[in-house]
Amino acid sequence: MKERPSSPTDPNPPHNEEGIVRDPILTWSSTNATSYDFYFGTNFPLPKIATVKSPRVKLPSLLQDNTTYYWRVEAKNIYSSSTGPTWSFKTARIVHTVSAPDALIGMERGTINKSYTFSKIDLKCNQGHGVEYRYDWGDGTYSDWLNSEIASHAWSEPGIYTVRVQARCSVDKRVISSWSENQTVMILAKTWSTIRITFNPAGLEDPEIAGSGNYLHIIFHEGNILAYKRSTDGGSTWESRQNLSTTGQLYPGSDGFAISADGPYVHVVTARRPSPAEWYKIWYRRNTNYGQSGYWGGWVQITTGPNRFLYPDIIVDGEYVHITYNGNWPGNEEIFYKRISNYGVGSSLTRRLTYSLGGASRFPCIAISSQYVYVAYQDDWPGEGQLFFKRISNYGAGSYDTRRLTHNDIRVIQPDIAAFGQYVFVVFVNFNPISLDTDIFSKTIETYGTGSITTKRLTYAGDCIHPAVAFDSTTNEMQVTYSHEPSPAHDEIFWKVVSNFGKGTYSTYRLTYSTYYSSLFPDILIEGGTIHIVYQDNWPTSYEIFYKRR
Repeated sequence: MKERPSSPTDPNPPHNEEGIVRDPILTWSSTNATSYDFYFGTNFPLPKIATVKSPRVKLPSLLQDNTTYYWRVEAKNIYSSSTGPTWSFKTARIVHTVSAPDALIGMERGTINKSYTFSKIDLKCNQGHGVEYRYDWGDGTYSDWLNSEIASHAWSEPGIYTVRVQARCSVDKRVISSWSENQTVMILAKTWSTIRITFNPAGLEDPEIAGSGNYLHIIFHEGNILAYKRSTDGGSTWESRQNLSTTGQLYPGSDGFAISADGPYVHVVTARRPSPAEWYKIWYRRNTNYGQSGYWGGWVQITTGPNRFLYPDIIVDGEYVHITYNGNWPGNEEIFYKRISNYGVGSSLTRRLTYSLGGASRFPCIAISSQYVYVAYQDDWPGEGQLFFKRISNYGAGSYDTRRLTHNDIRVIQPDIAAFGQYVFVVFVNFNPISLDTDIFSKTIETYGTGSITTKRLTYAGDCIHPAVAFDSTTNEMQVTYSHEPSPAHDEIFWKVVSNFGKGTYSTYRLTYSTYYSSLFPDILIEGGTIHIVYQDNWPTSYEIFYKRR
């Protein structure tokens, strides 16, 4: 029997439907048809677009948004045909946009007059058009609109800049994205400024530095005299020397004293004894007016008993003064901690931190972040000097955890510590007593001292000593300074910058070039992105104190 195809019905999308995506699949129903002529357009008469075998047509994605389209289907077989009604649908209104960029790809620290490259990838126009890019360099200048997502820029002045990028449609240039997240870029001067801050023919040694804002404080010693100098302008000029102690006997070397500052208060600890026949004790002194002469309090002995106390270190945060030291009580050398409230004149809390069954615990160093006090030290347990670490909660008054940080066959010496946020940074020297090699390592400990540890070997020279560590919160870099002997008998000061909270790549810089003399015992402070380093140098005849700033 010769059957006529039924007239097409059941359109999908339904007749007069709105908000249709721009690449819909159109379907319908019909019986006894072997093919279908498909008519489609925005104006009448509708043109024939295609002949298909099944009741289905996928439209291309080239439809315009917010537009009414009409369509009709003629069902056919070899005997006859049936034309369906004309249907319509309206596409959705789509706003023309370019995706907003997020973080940039590029460096975070550089030097003046050097070009650095930045990029932002995978930005798209929702109409399928190309994308152009424009960079804001943070110094009042902008790049041109570029066809490439890669751009370069050089800054002529040191400073902290915020770099960002936006994109626009290459066809409709009125369609512009929002700005990306800001990326902070620190641009430094190419050279360090160096100041010789002492002129003393007797020789001055072992400087330590602390600071708060534009006030910088340095202590050092001339024999048994503990001396102090300050700067009130961020290191540009230095005031006359003040002698903090002139009697008794200082413990020799940089392990014999330490300094810390917070606001107007400057705090100093030292290990000294009244005479060679007596034991070394820990003494404390503070200044209440940014180190100005006339505002120093008297020395206070903070350890007692018939025992020796050495290796003091100090850190201050708010009203609490935190001090750690070594003491040979009750016979073995142990690590102690003392907290003094009310900016150094209130009540004190003393805690014994180690209970070594054999050997000795020495060379403690201290840092603080959030509520946690951190102490790193060397311990001869279980036989060779290893690096250990303690975290004390509740600003030094709570419980403490202990972690062994090294498991070496050789000795660990000269630890130093810093902390910022959840990160703790420890540097130390691995000392091989057979080869006498000394190289510097670092550890970044996450989650307030309880998390994962990243270990890095920072030197491979075999003669690197006296590391000091600080953290630059403006660039999230761990920075280390140390002494290294690049040529026989002449030590120099080096500076190492480790990216990504001490877990990334590092760059190494030589800071001194003393052809005939040695530079030793550096210390480092970072305040507001400015780096301060002090060290001793026996130029031109005896050791003097030098200062570098960048």
